[in-house]
Amino acid sequence: MILPLLLVIATFTLLLAGPADTVLTRHRLSRRATAIAHRASTLPPRTTAAPLLRTAVSPRDAWLAAHIPGANTLQSRLARAGNPCSLSALCAAALLLAISLATLALALGLSLPTAIPTAAATTFAATLGATATAIRRRRAAFTRGFPDAVALIVRSLRAGLPIAGAVTEAGRAGANPTADVFAKVAEEMRLGQPLETALWAAAANVRLADFDFLVVTIALQGETGGNLAETLAGLDETLRMRRQLALKVKAMAAEARASALIIGCLPFAMGALLWATSPEYLLPLFTTAMGRALVAAGLFSLGVGALIINQLMQVEA
Repeated sequence: MILPLLLVIATFTLLLAGPADTVLTRHRLSRRATAIAHRASTLPPRTTAAPLLRTAVSPRDAWLAAHIPGANTLQSRLARAGNPCSLSALCAAALLLAISLATLALALGLSLPTAIPTAAATTFAATLGATATAIRRRRAAFTRGFPDAVALIVRSLRAGLPIAGAVTEAGRAGANPTADVFAKVAEEMRLGQPLETALWAAAANVRLADFDFLVVTIALQGETGGNLAETLAGLDETLRMRRQLALKVKAMAAEARASALIIGCLPFAMGALLWATSPEYLLPLFTTAMGRALVAAGLFSLGVGALIINQLMQVEA
């Protein structure tokens, strides 16, 4: 009775986490904006309001980060993924998954000391995999839009805008992850943060070599001078050539990827066909200890092979 009750509680917690977090975030930001307005006149010289806004964290997320080991890592991974959900919502989803897996393991006949570690390990791996997938997708979307943002900055500089204005224009170019990063940089500049400081803070979050090169170029130009538009134009051309090369390699590897997918699906297709025609032929795989061990070994080998093929298909342009 305890596990189903915990499952129901976790389900309601997950459903209420999103709306409650939205309401609390709006109330918290409203109070913080009022506090900043009252403290603006008392700020010491060369102090900006940007750090005050960056510390605006949900109380639940702050409590989780302070009391749960590894919560800070999850929070940083969510930030790199563009904050698709709050830390509390992610923890609620992980708790729901762990309880569901533990209940399923107990229903399949596993003992409690075995079911709980198995569910915990599976939940941990699933959480890391989900955040890694979100980070990878956001990085890919940022990489796709970054050359256009650099080209827009180049055109703005050639039109006579300063670099701060060019970065602001890049932040207004749309709702893609690239524009979001430049919009955050522009927002921090409006709050009094220097351009280089805001760019380096964004680079620490993006963690992309191309963006780091852009920040270094802008920083060096501010110290030594030079034609920044021509330098960024060369960066834009390099980025577009690398993108074209990556697309060509991806197209050339499409046949091998399709072959790997077909080969990976063949065991399951043959198993389904045999189960439909001669189910007694496959029963020993699920009713005997040796058969279950062979099924586990086969699934493990398929997973390892899929990971190896996936790594071979990855191309860093």
